[in-house]
Amino acid sequence: MKNLLDVLTADRGLPAGCDRWGIRTVHPDLRSRHGYRWPWPGQWAHAPGPIINGNGNEYPIEVGDGICLARTWATMALAGVPAVTLLLCAWSSADLLSSARGDRWRLRRAYVVDIADGARLVRDHGRDADLRGADLEGADLERADLRGANLRGANLRRVHMRGANLRGAVLRQAILQGAVLERADLQGADLQGADLERADLRGAVRS
Repeated sequence: MKNLLDVLTADRGLPAGCDRWGIRTVHPDLRSRHGYRWPWPGQWAHAPGPIINGNGNEYPIEVGDGICLARTWATMALAGVPAVTLLLCAWSSADLLSSARGDRWRLRRAYVVDIADGARLVRDHGRDADLRGADLEGADLERADLRGANLRGANLRRVHMRGANLRGAVLRQAILQGAVLERADLQGADLQGADLERADLRGAVRS
């Protein structure tokens, strides 16, 4: 399935001194869940510290113990901020503070390359995308083409998907409380275990 990080980096070269790409979610003011303020594109983000040298995993033990980037929407959701404002970042393996085995990395620093609109990215490139576990709460996905997308376990609370094409999409265990699915095409969509409480399904096409 399509990883939307690859979409963002398809026509880009890595900045000097960097050998990997990563992405993360932030609030509109570029702050993380714990208040760290990420810089504008073109600048390095530095972990405020103190760095805990005995911590070998991808999660900070305390605030300041590294900054985190992800490769997938599921791991990006662990930042605790809906994927509305995204930062495309590059980093060097020399700045890795944890194992590189998974899809989330704890780093000493990262270079901010660009800001992306997460909802627009999904609207424009969501077809056949791997969006498992994504946190898209409150996103505007009106008329999005999400055919064949994997949204298993995604947080879609209050998402606006009026007229969206969800044919064949996987929505197992997805949270759709209060979502607007008016006139959405849900033919062949897998909704097993999905939470549709208070969802607006007026005019939606279901098989």
